[in-house]
Amino acid sequence: MKICAPLFALLLVPALAGANVAWKTNYDSALKIAKASKKPMMIDFRASYCGPCKAMDRKVYTDAEITALSAKFVPVQLDVEAKENQGLWKRFKNEALPTIVFLSADGKKVFSKSTGYLDVPGLKARMQGALKQVRL
Repeated sequence: MKICAPLFALLLVPALAGANVAWKTNYDSALKIAKASKKPMMIDFRASYCGPCKAMDRKVYTDAEITALSAKFVPVQLDVEAKENQGLWKRFKNEALPTIVFLSADGKKVFSKSTGYLDVPGLKARMQGALKQVRL
């Protein structure tokens, strides 16, 4: 019985270490939420074949600080391979993956755009920068 408690604790720790960002996967639904909540949007354009996208899922989007900051946005993860997302990919003139676009709550103003892998400090700085622009 003494062995079970430490084993249970080891299984529980990863679950408590950090939750994932609460992604939306449909732009139109996310835009409605953003308008109603007056929160800016954080759009992560990605694809199933994108290695840096997968690395950010594992190493960045599970970070406690990133998860907490993401609550100040309406986070949207869009697969560029999906036909319904290709117009948005072109609208923002994206060229490479991953691309993260920080957008006003009404979907009209781009606060910033980042292409390529971002580590936790890099994404945190981008998120904070976008939030400062919202307050201007």
